[in-house]
Amino acid sequence: MRKNQVTITLERFGDAVPKNLNAKSMKIEVYADSNDVYEALSVAFNGVLEEIKKNQAMPEFGVVSSHSSVRMNDDLEEI
Repeated sequence: MRKNQVTITLERFGDAVPKNLNAKSMKIEVYADSNDVYEALSVAFNGVLEEIKKNQAMPEFGVVSSHSSVRMNDDLEEI
């Protein structure tokens, strides 16, 4: 079992959805796992960027809001 797993979900709405997809919203989910936390984060982030590039040029950057959360669990279960 890997020591770190990362899931990034990007939801896009309205004009942010590429017109060729003919949808009102889209959700991009990327999963990566690794024993190295930085590798897992880098691979997941790169995966999201690659999915965006498939449909359009890179967007302009400007964060309106962000949120992060940390949950601790003492009971690790083997998967």
